[in-house]
Amino acid sequence: MLLLWLAGCASRSSLSPAEQARLAPFSALSVPFIAQQEAYCGPAALAMVLAAQAGAGRAATPALEASVDALAQQMLLPGRGGSLQVELTVAARRQGQLAYVLDPGLPRLLAEVQAGRPVIALVNLAFDWWPRWHYVVVTGYDLAAGELLLHSGAEANQRWSLTTFERLWARGDHWALLVLPPGQLPLAADEGRYLMAALDLEHSAGLDAAGPAYQAAARHWPANLTALIGSGNGAYAAGDKAQAVRWFRQAAEQHPGSAVAANNLAQALLELGLPAAALPWAERAVRLGGGVAAAHTLAAVQQTLTALR
Repeated sequence: MLLLWLAGCASRSSLSPAEQARLAPFSALSVPFIAQQEAYCGPAALAMVLAAQAGAGRAATPALEASVDALAQQMLLPGRGGSLQVELTVAARRQGQLAYVLDPGLPRLLAEVQAGRPVIALVNLAFDWWPRWHYVVVTGYDLAAGELLLHSGAEANQRWSLTTFERLWARGDHWALLVLPPGQLPLAADEGRYLMAALDLEHSAGLDAAGPAYQAAARHWPANLTALIGSGNGAYAAGDKAQAVRWFRQAAEQHPGSAVAANNLAQALLELGLPAAALPWAERAVRLGGGVAAAHTLAAVQQTLTALR
């Protein structure tokens, strides 16, 4: 019944002529297909996107080769018959990927697909009062036909009318997830939400994974303190203290009221064997109320300078 309904829907969508003009008429991505078994549509959707990344010339790591069953163990909720959005995003982060929820709207979704990025979308295949939630992977579109291409269920690259997709997607509050390798930005990234996604990635997968995301943010928003500190912390964690100093110095100079930036810069300079250069930054961190961490750094700098005299 659903397939008949899909085939019979009109092809006019909410896309305006101006929005259509900004898109290529047709786009189709090569995304490996994994049949979605009952209650496994979330893990399968994420596995398809991760497999697409691995097949696009990016480094194939064991994390990117995670099986649907392994992802399902992280995502499925007993008694719920599937996965919620939060479990899906957390699972993506555990694979070392940045999970970014797109702003609502078909133009943003199609623009990402045109840029070569499959998108996971949540649709309701039944009714508001009797939902049947389902994750699909958007793999392309055909504006002339008014259709969307997507992996769903047991069939790859199904063609749904744009109006049908929008109707079913609206029942899920237009939720769509972009899963990106750290270091890549969504086309229309929101500064605050992107940095929150980077922080969430750090909490789930550590600084090694989140460092490139912070650096991409710092290049795109060079005045953002969180991005600069995160970039410095990532470089420090990777053992590149000279690069950490450059990021922390930029943060401290652009944000003279930040005790964290001053303290981190002092600590990195000290560990590079430059205690004299570290001293004024350590003193500034203490004056700015950096607390125990700043006091500890200042004491270490002073002790090192005393030993050198």
